[in-house]
Amino acid sequence: MAFNPALDQVHGLWTLKSGLQISVHSYNGGERKIQIGPRVFTKRDGIQSFGKAGRLSNIEFTEMAEISGEIFKAIEG
Repeated sequence: MAFNPALDQVHGLWTLKSGLQISVHSYNGGERKIQIGPRVFTKRDGIQSFGKAGRLSNIEFTEMAEISGEIFKAIEG
Protein backbone atom coordinates (compact mmCIF):
# COMPACT_ATOMS: atom_id res chain seq x y z
CA MET A 1 0.00 0.00 0.00
CA ALA A 2 1.40 3.40 -0.97
CA PHE A 3 1.75 6.29 1.46
CA ASN A 4 -1.36 8.48 1.54
CA PRO A 5 -0.66 12.01 2.87
CA ALA A 6 -4.34 12.40 3.80
CA LEU A 7 -3.92 9.67 6.45
CA ASP A 8 -0.83 11.27 8.05
CA GLN A 9 -1.70 13.39 11.09
CA VAL A 10 0.72 15.94 12.56
CA HIS A 11 0.26 16.30 16.32
CA GLY A 12 3.07 18.79 16.91
CA LEU A 13 5.80 20.60 14.98
CA TRP A 14 8.80 22.53 16.33
CA THR A 15 11.60 24.20 14.38
CA LEU A 16 14.91 24.73 16.18
CA LYS A 17 17.08 27.81 15.63
CA SER A 18 19.29 25.75 13.30
CA GLY A 19 16.32 24.95 11.05
CA LEU A 20 16.02 21.35 12.27
CA GLN A 21 12.38 20.29 12.53
CA ILE A 22 11.05 17.98 15.25
CA SER A 23 7.52 16.65 14.77
CA VAL A 24 5.08 14.09 16.12
CA HIS A 25 3.03 12.12 13.57
CA SER A 26 0.61 9.22 13.44
CA TYR A 27 -0.44 7.39 10.30
CA ASN A 28 -3.97 6.12 9.79
CA GLY A 29 -4.82 6.35 13.51
CA GLY A 30 -1.71 4.41 14.52
CA GLU A 31 0.91 5.00 17.18
CA ARG A 32 2.29 8.52 17.54
CA LYS A 33 6.00 8.74 16.67
CA ILE A 34 8.70 11.42 16.75
CA GLN A 35 10.32 12.51 13.51
CA ILE A 36 13.65 14.35 13.63
CA GLY A 37 14.26 16.28 10.43
CA PRO A 38 14.36 17.61 7.86
CA ARG A 39 16.59 20.65 8.15
CA VAL A 40 15.10 23.74 6.55
CA PHE A 41 17.57 26.24 5.12
CA THR A 42 17.69 29.09 2.61
CA LYS A 43 20.05 28.79 -0.34
CA ARG A 44 22.17 31.71 -1.55
CA ASP A 45 19.62 32.43 -4.27
CA GLY A 46 16.94 32.88 -1.56
CA ILE A 47 15.05 29.66 -2.27
CA GLN A 48 14.11 27.57 0.75
CA SER A 49 15.31 23.96 0.67
CA PHE A 50 15.39 20.86 2.87
CA GLY A 51 18.16 18.50 3.98
CA LYS A 52 18.58 15.36 6.08
CA ALA A 53 18.90 15.75 9.84
CA GLY A 54 22.23 13.95 10.07
CA ARG A 55 24.04 14.38 13.36
CA LEU A 56 22.88 16.73 16.11
CA SER A 57 25.08 19.39 17.65
CA ASN A 58 25.20 19.94 21.41
CA ILE A 59 23.13 23.09 20.94
CA GLU A 60 20.44 21.22 18.97
CA PHE A 61 20.34 18.45 21.55
CA THR A 62 19.96 21.04 24.33
CA GLU A 63 17.14 22.78 22.45
CA MET A 64 15.39 19.42 22.01
CA ALA A 65 15.75 18.73 25.74
CA GLU A 66 14.18 22.11 26.52
CA ILE A 67 11.05 21.28 24.50
CA SER A 68 10.93 17.61 25.50
CA GLY A 69 7.92 18.18 27.77
CA GLU A 70 5.91 19.59 24.85
CA ILE A 71 7.02 16.69 22.64
CA PHE A 72 5.93 14.11 25.24
CA LYS A 73 2.53 15.81 25.60
CA ALA A 74 2.06 15.58 21.82
CA ILE A 75 2.98 11.88 21.88
CA GLU A 76 0.60 11.08 24.74
CA GLY A 77 -2.24 12.98 23.10
